[in-house]
Order: sequence, then structure tokens, then C-alpha cells
Amino acid sequence: MNQMATPSAQAAPEGIRARDLLAMAAWFGLVTGLLEGIVRTALQSLGGISWEMRLTAASVKVIWVAPLFYVLFFVLGAAGLAVLGRLAPRLPMASVAVFLFGLVGFSDLLSASGRVSQLGVAMLALGLAVMLTRWCNAHERAALNFWKRSVIWVAAFAVLACAGIETGLWMQERNAIAALRPAAPGSPNVLVILVDTLRADHLTLYGYARKTSPKLDKIAEQSVVFENAMTTAPWTLPSHASLLTGLFPTEHGAEKFSLGKGHPMLPEALQASGYRTAAFSANTLFFTRAQGFGRGFIRFEDSFHNLVDMMARTLLGQKLRKYVLRKVNNEDLAGRRTAADINDSALAWIEEKPETPFFVFLNYFDTHPPLVPPPPYRTAFTTNENAGEAFNEQLDSFGTKPAPPDVVADGIAAYDGAVRYVDEEISRLLERLDQNGLGRNTIVIVTADHGEMFGEHNDFGRAHSMWEPVLRVPLIVRWPEKIGAGRRVETPVSLASLPATVMELTGAGDSSAFPGPSLAPLWEQEVPPTDWPYPWAELAACPERNRPYIPCYSGALKAIQSPDWYFIYHEKQAPQLYDAKKDRAQLQNLADTPEGQKVVADFLLRVREKRMRMGASQENALAAKKAN
Repeated sequence: MNQMATPSAQAAPEGIRARDLLAMAAWFGLVTGLLEGIVRTALQSLGGISWEMRLTAASVKVIWVAPLFYVLFFVLGAAGLAVLGRLAPRLPMASVAVFLFGLVGFSDLLSASGRVSQLGVAMLALGLAVMLTRWCNAHERAALNFWKRSVIWVAAFAVLACAGIETGLWMQERNAIAALRPAAPGSPNVLVILVDTLRADHLTLYGYARKTSPKLDKIAEQSVVFENAMTTAPWTLPSHASLLTGLFPTEHGAEKFSLGKGHPMLPEALQASGYRTAAFSANTLFFTRAQGFGRGFIRFEDSFHNLVDMMARTLLGQKLRKYVLRKVNNEDLAGRRTAADINDSALAWIEEKPETPFFVFLNYFDTHPPLVPPPPYRTAFTTNENAGEAFNEQLDSFGTKPAPPDVVADGIAAYDGAVRYVDEEISRLLERLDQNGLGRNTIVIVTADHGEMFGEHNDFGRAHSMWEPVLRVPLIVRWPEKIGAGRRVETPVSLASLPATVMELTGAGDSSAFPGPSLAPLWEQEVPPTDWPYPWAELAACPERNRPYIPCYSGALKAIQSPDWYFIYHEKQAPQLYDAKKDRAQLQNLADTPEGQKVVADFLLRVREKRMRMGASQENALAAKKAN
């Protein structure tokens, strides 16, 4: 009897001992993480991921970050199984562990592209996990020995991957800076501060009643302020693309897809002229390398900036953020970078080599919903310590049900508090540059990618209409002792002019790649040029959103502003025309008046002419592509 019991006694502990489960868990966690990182990096570089996956895309760092978090997750699972094994010793715990670890691992890898349906992932992962479990049951002792012996080597590989990737990225940046040609003597630095979702009329310097921008008010006294700056699109991706290429959305093509490689970008031109270039983005959905914005930037910080964001960049972390973190803390975005965080990173980079001129592009995300300004700014314009909480929760439903006025008012108070916070951080950043002796020769541009709707025309949010609050943005240009301090320009201008403006001010090579025109003549001349182009904004049709009440659901839109008129074109609805000076609230549509009909006819002709030019240019580009 003792001889018959010995094999059983030896085999049973082999599959259920805690250290065996931990070794198995560590092996599965490391391998799953490494494979996810490698597969995702390859798919992203080849363009093989879905749009949803691109929104949470990760850099090559995910190759070592994923194993780090997956080891913790799988080991915690093993600890739970070890406890379960003590409570239910008859369970074949080794088989249970292999099945569960395999199921999670296969599900993770099958989800890497985002192109396989959830049902497909579940069915395939289930089948593969069953096959793996059967194989391990037939070779249990050998499998356990393999996991225990090889886990140290897999861990070593992950550590080497981390060291290699981080060293490689450091060397890549170092070599890129070392390879820069000498910049022209006296070349000015360029700092673009973009406040995501900041509408101009919520700044004191644009006439807002609340004191939201006292620091910017003082900065404006040293700057040129554009009263009527129009962004090129009411949402982040196309507007950022215009800011860096000088093109309109229908020209650069980043309306529903990432920015392609066919158009020159401002950081590329500046880098070629000896500039260090860097971007620091808090909008980790759309202003990212994965969306095509990395070209020309020697450094681009858009992810892996803190532990929460590192975890959320993994596929498993995305699930945890969606189904766990949002339940625990549903008020704010997990891992959001504040303006202070962006400033600290940018300043540290700038101060590494201050003798070389820099081009730095910052994206602040603090005025973008959910609105959760830090104290004391959350209560700057209200006594409600949780200002914006109800607004954040109900914002997505405002299109289908009436918005309570008190909730909207509270949301606006939170928004204004966020504006006040950003105002303080912009001042802190510029003061630090002045202290370092860099401010005097730095061109500072403060602007926004788009605004926000707070119930005007019963519209909330952005990205689906063309009203003035979502298209009119602040634009401030400061270069101490170089450009007219205190000048305010009323001529309507487009943010698409910024690349040409920067190229002219810096004198950094040929600026013909950016159509412009440069904004400099508007502050250098008392009378604006008679042929100054009207600013445009464009928005593609969005039937995929399945929200029939939003304007873009039924067709594409365009907006054009002249000194006297504000025109909204919809490809399937009647045009709208408003007096740009007397009716900023856009309450009286003048399109059907005798004078309005003539103005509308002129604007429609401009739309048709531009459409013909775009069609011809696209045909030429296609022919050239085929010829090559």
C-alpha cells in the first residue's frame, strides 16, 4: 500500500504547491506581456491595428511595460488559486491554473490588433486554452519543470528588453541632437502652448466677465492678440494636423484617419534648420505619435508618463481601466497629465541643452471634459466643492434630454476654474524661461485646437457642429522687443497660418512648403492686405456616430468667416449666414434676406472652387503615386 501511495503523493503536490503556481504565473505573465508588446509594436508599425486600438496605442516601451504589469496580475491570480487549493484540495489546481492563465494569455494576444470580434477572441482563446490544458495534463511533470527552470531566463530577457529599449531611445535622441546642423546665429526659440478645448470668449482678455485669465492679460500686453482666430476643425485630430502642416482638413486628410506622411510638417523643417524639437502631449488619444504627429519631433512624450498610464497602455490595463478604475474613480480620466506635469517635463528637456534653439509644442488637456480642476481652482467661481461632477456625468446625454440649467452652470464654473488653473501654469512656465534667460529670445504662441459648446443652439461638446464658440479660439503671439506689444488684430485669421508665420519669424529655411500666409503683415502694417484670405473650418460627415441630432450626422460642413459675415455650409441642408459683428451669438440667420442671398452666393462659389481645386490636386497626387 505504501508503494502504491508514493507516486500519488509525489504527483499531487507537484501540481498544487504555491511555489509551482507562482512560477507558472510568473512565466505566463512575462511571456504574455512580451508577446503582446512585440506583436502590438509590429502591428502598429505596419498599420495593422483598428481605429479603437490606435486611440490607446503604445510605443515600443510596451515591450517591457506589459511584462511588468502582467507578472503582477498573474501572480495575484496564482495567490488566489493557492488559497482555493487549500480550501478545495481535490481540485486539479495545476490544470485549472494552466487553463485560466492560457485563456487570459491567448485572449490578450488575439486582441492585439483590435480587428477580431470579442466573440471571435473568446471562442479562439477558449479552444486554445483547452488544447494547452490537455497537453499539460499529459506532460504535467515536464511542463512544471520547464516553467520553473525557464522563468528566470524569461525574466532576464524582459529586463534586457527594458534596458535595451530605454538605452536605444536615449541614444536615438542623443544622436539626433548631435547630428543637428548649426542653427543660424540668434535663431529664436519657439514655444507653442495649445490649450485643448479652450474657447476664446471664456478668457478675460476677450471680454469674459469672470477673471479667468489675469496672467494672460498681462502677457497679452507684451504680445499681439488676434481677436478673430478660427481653428480649421472643431476637434483635435484635424486641427492639430493643420497647425503643423498649414493645410486644411480636406487637404491633409486627417479627418477620420491618422495624419499621413505625404505632407511636410513644421517640426521637420525646423529640425532641418538646427532646432531641437519636442512635443509634450496631455491629449493621449489624438495628439500622439500613433496618430501621425511624431515626424520631425526628436522627443514626443505622449504615454508612459506615470504608473496608471503605463498600466492602461497594456491591453489588460485597458480593460481594468474601463471596468474597474472607472467604477472606483469615475470623475476623472485615469492617468491624466496636468498642465503642471507638462510644464515640468518640457522645462527639464529645454534646460538640458539651452544653448541650442528649440521648438516645443505643448498640449494642455485641463479644460477638456471631464472637468476636474485641481484645488483651489475648482471653487474659483462657485462654492460647490464638487463643481462639474454632475455636468461630467450627464454631458453625453444632453443631446437626447433637456440639460438642467443648474447643472450646466455648475459645469461652466468648473470649466472656468480649469481655465484659471491653466492661466496660472502658462505664467509659471514663462516666468521660468525668463529666469533662465531664455524668454527674451523665445517666440511664444498661445492658442487652442477648438472650443466647447455649453448649450448654445442646444449643442454641447465639440466635433459635430460649426458654431462660433467651438471654432473661435485664442491666439496670442509674444516675442519681446521684436513684435508689436499690445497690438490687437481684428482681421479674421486661420490657425493654418501658424507654420508659415513661424518659418518667417525664425528665418529657418524655405517656407514655401507651408501655404500660409504668414500672419506677420497683420501686425506690421496698419491696414491689412486687401487680398487676405478668409479663414475656413471643415468637418467631415459622421453617420457612424449614430446620433441623428448632431449636424454632421447627415453631411459634411464648412464654416467661413469674413470681416463682416459668418457662413455655415452643410452639404445637405440650407446654408446659414450671420452678421459677424452684430450677432456673435448667431441667433438671426440672414441667408434668405436680399443682401444675404448675394453673400451666400459668393460663399457657395468659394466652396465650389475649393472643391474643384481639391479634386484636381487629389487626382494629380493619385496619378503621381501610380507613376511611382
